[in-house]
Amino acid sequence: MYNSGRAPVFPISFGISAAIPFAARWTLTAGLDYTQRAGARSVAEPGGPARVQNVTLHYLGLPVDVHYYINPESRLRVYFGAGLKMEKCIHVTGAGPLQDPWLFSAGLHAGADLRILPGVRLFLAPSVTQYLNRSAYTASWDDAPYFSLHAGLSFDLK
Repeated sequence: MYNSGRAPVFPISFGISAAIPFAARWTLTAGLDYTQRAGARSVAEPGGPARVQNVTLHYLGLPVDVHYYINPESRLRVYFGAGLKMEKCIHVTGAGPLQDPWLFSAGLHAGADLRILPGVRLFLAPSVTQYLNRSAYTASWDDAPYFSLHAGLSFDLK
């Protein structure tokens, strides 16, 4: 977001995904996630000083990833992945609608998951993401890669 001297607010994101193995060590993962981004920007007033405008953006995203597992049969598995994500802004609070509500990004991640019960794993995956286009209110995120940490539970449904 355009920053008016205030510290940026970290995005909040959660989602659900499903992974389908297509080779001994490879899976294709697709899902749906929600991300809320918030920040402030400076807005020039005609004939007056600039004011701070707080903006909150709500996105629905469709991530698609490919994972390669180094040790697929282990209790503690390690994997590497890469993927693409398409996001659409579904609501803007504090500003007008976006002219182009779509964001596209590419990401790399490494992760590990630990089997804690039969069919249940705890995972942790740091990632780096780069946006491939620019949006009106997300300029500070568009320019440089950003780091995130994904964590959660996975369930084996077979």
